Amino acid sequence: MLDHLLVYLNENNLKSTAYISAWKYRSSITGDERISYFEKSALTRLSAFNKRLNQICYMIAATFKLLFSRSRLNVFYTQPPLFVIWAAWMSRIRGIPYIIHVQDLYPDILGKLAYLDEDKRTYKWLDKKMTQAILKAEKVIVLGVCMVDKLLEKDIPESHIVKVINIPAATDKQPPTGELAKLGIHDKFTMLYAGNMGMAHEFETILQVAGALEKSHPEIHFLFVAQGRRRPLAETYLKDGHKNLTLINYPAHEVFMSLLQETDLHYITLKHDFQGVMVPCKFYSSLAIGKPIIYEGAITSELGVEIKSHDLGSAISHTDSAGLSAAILKYYTDPQLLQTSGQKVAQYYQTVCDKQTIIQNCAKVLMDAL
Repeated sequence: MLDHLLVYLNENNLKSTAYISAWKYRSSITGDERISYFEKSALTRLSAFNKRLNQICYMIAATFKLLFSRSRLNVFYTQPPLFVIWAAWMSRIRGIPYIIHVQDLYPDILGKLAYLDEDKRTYKWLDKKMTQAILKAEKVIVLGVCMVDKLLEKDIPESHIVKVINIPAATDKQPPTGELAKLGIHDKFTMLYAGNMGMAHEFETILQVAGALEKSHPEIHFLFVAQGRRRPLAETYLKDGHKNLTLINYPAHEVFMSLLQETDLHYITLKHDFQGVMVPCKFYSSLAIGKPIIYEGAITSELGVEIKSHDLGSAISHTDSAGLSAAILKYYTDPQLLQTSGQKVAQYYQTVCDKQTIIQNCAKVLMDAL
């Protein structure tokens, strides 16, 4: 989203730049000349400790930028965690209006991960300060309906909230480059998981199903393009001698695009507790490519409802290994169903996820605040 939004704003005579802390796991196509990266950001590739160190250093550097910037409007994303509380206060001190773009809702995520006790003073104080920051913003942009509901629970007025979905990374299809052949799995029925293997995601069930299918259907193969704290689960699966899983790091954008197109099914997972506090962005990439989605998570979540109501794939409750296995086999054994579902996904994407409309909707929120 950020790359495309910066281009649009600058083309409409609104000088806009960004300062971000995280290294990007795929090179971007547009807008990079307007994005400034914190110079120590490569530390995020090394360890969890260095990632936290990088975030702290970024916060210090960003504070100085806030102190001396001449911007008419600040837009704060909710990463690094909780920095938006401080940034919003700094913006108010300087008399600069601001907008908060919620990618992940904090401190809620920290509570769900049990890093903070939701009944303790620290969590309640942070939640109060985050709510204050949101209330004093010009607007708050969120990614989905469930996130809207979470903010309404915090007594944020509905008129204060604007829903704008993310632009998928896979907005522009490119000719496939035979990446599955390079991995030696081009003759398999492949199911792709692409993204962060974080603590908010559940992988025990999919690996259990993969282990069972390896014996009954060895022609079904699983491809994980992933990193994160739960990646060791997949590494252990491979160390145990299983051959029906390929695990690779984030590749270049062109390779990633090809993998999205060459695989048969796309898999997304989100634990029930995280409904409304984060939205898996890979959902939109799968829509853009036109691939059926198997979602393991809360059936009542936004993804679960959309997938079931528009026949975009299958929504399975967590730990339902029998349901997950049946969903995979349903598409594997019926190529016509796989093709028809892919067409429905592509049609849904064209109707709901037009890139230019999304950019314009987001830009309008910013322009109206000036």
